[in-house]
Formats: sequence, structure tokens, C-alpha cells
Amino acid sequence: MEGLSFHYMVKEEQSNKSSDVLDIVVTKGDLYLGKVPFETVSDFEISQVPLSSITIKRCSVKFGELTNDQKSRLEDFIQNHTTWMVH
Repeated sequence: MEGLSFHYMVKEEQSNKSSDVLDIVVTKGDLYLGKVPFETVSDFEISQVPLSSITIKRCSVKFGELTNDQKSRLEDFIQNHTTWMVH
């Protein structure tokens, strides 16, 4: 509920555009959260695609203040489309 991590691909010539909101789209879970405020916690390279200018990175973000609708949609998605393991 407080943030997420994701992998993404970057071409060498792409610039690092900075933003303070993101859109979260999950097609299989039927989730769309638009204009989610966030702060980047970490963003680093995890691998380079061989013989290519593409780099795979991992980004972790912390959500800012979510609207009640965004919170409700996120809670519904977590309850219905994720699994929890307790050790």
C-alpha cells in the first residue's frame, strides 16, 4: 500500500525524464491508477542486454498522498490479485 518496485528497459539514448506522478496499469488484474504521486527510493541497473544499447533497471518508489479512490482501487487489487506467504 505504500509503494512498489518494477523493472523497466531503457535505451542508451533515452533521457532521464523526471516526474512526480505515475500511472499504474495492470491489464491482467484490471487495475488502472492514474496520476499517483510518488518519490523514487532507488533506481539502478540490473543487467545489460547483450549486443544492444538496452539496459534493464529496477526502480522502487514510495507513494505520496493517495486519493480515497486510489486507495480503494489499490486495496481491492491487492486483496484479489496477489498472494501472501507468511513464514
